[in-house]
Amino acid sequence: MVFSTYLGGSTREDGGEAIAVDRRDHTVVVFGTTGSSDFPCQGYTQPPYQTSLSGSVDTFLTKLDSRGRALIFSTYLGGPDSDFAHGLALNQGTGDIYVTGSYDLWGGGFGSRILFARADQTGKVLFFAPLARAPAGGLRWTKTARFISAAIPGPGFSPRSTPSRAPCRGPMTLLS
Repeated sequence: MVFSTYLGGSTREDGGEAIAVDRRDHTVVVFGTTGSSDFPCQGYTQPPYQTSLSGSVDTFLTKLDSRGRALIFSTYLGGPDSDFAHGLALNQGTGDIYVTGSYDLWGGGFGSRILFARADQTGKVLFFAPLARAPAGGLRWTKTARFISAAIPGPGFSPRSTPSRAPCRGPMTLLS
């Protein structure tokens, strides 16, 4: 083990959903869900994208240095609804980070809509948006993987899948 650390705010509702290690500099990217209003948010080269909790729970995107001692960046990603983290892909060539999740629109149920975001290696959020209504019966990982594969250039990812089952090709790294 290289390091172990605590990441979160003061509530018990913080949880990491996905983690990735950048092979170029060994920094660690974490994507998860938090209900903490005091989750640590900071930027290294620029202010965080979002500095406060918007809904009852939001997703967070955090990058730690290679020793786990410092935040390179950390931000909330969410809107006025409840937002939930699902998956993360890291482009090992550019350092760009792609995340997917879901949000509950007007109490429509867990994961009633899909959200997608892209950030560069410095934490600058290049794109953050709700994208589509999830299929009846909720969000399914295989449908999410196909959706993300179509939404971003290059390969997609499928959380909780093995590399042999996931639709991955090219420079992206499969994570879950």
